[in-house]
Amino acid sequence: LTQENLQHQVLHAEHLEEEANIISQAGELSQITIATNMAGRGTDIHICGSACEIGGLHVISIEFNNSARVDRQLYGRCARQGDPGSIQAFASWQDPIIKNIVGSPFIYTILPKKSLTFKILLFCAQKIAMKREFKRRAAIILQDKHLRETFSSIGIHS
Repeated sequence: LTQENLQHQVLHAEHLEEEANIISQAGELSQITIATNMAGRGTDIHICGSACEIGGLHVISIEFNNSARVDRQLYGRCARQGDPGSIQAFASWQDPIIKNIVGSPFIYTILPKKSLTFKILLFCAQKIAMKREFKRRAAIILQDKHLRETFSSIGIHS
C-alpha cells in the first residue's frame, strides 16, 4: 500500500486510544484500515452514507486462520446490521496453515477419497489445526489439575 502511495492505518491492539480513533474513521469513504486478529475485536465499524452507496465495507483476508470460526468473524466485519459489504479472501500454497498440513497423517486418509483441491486442502488444514489446538488446551487443563492436586497435597493453596 505504501509503495502504491495509498494512505492506510494499521491496528495492532497496542495503542488503544489512538486505535479507537482509527476505528471510528474506518467506515468513512476511501479509508483503508489494516487489522491484526486481535485489533478491533468486538468493535462495530459504522459505515458512512456515501460508503454505503458504493457497496459498504470491503474486507480483504490475506491469510486463513487455524479456525474457520475466526475467519467467519473477520468476514462478519462487513455487512453488519443491514449495511452493504463484501469480502475477498486470498490464500497461498506458502501460507503457514497449508504448509503445516504436509506430513500430517490425517491428510493421507482424505486424499484417496476426494480429488485434492485447494479448498479441500484448506478445510483439512483448519480441521487438523483445530484438533491440535484442542489437544494442546486439554493437556494444559490436565497439567493445571495435576499441579493443583500436587500443591494442595503438600499444603499449598492457590
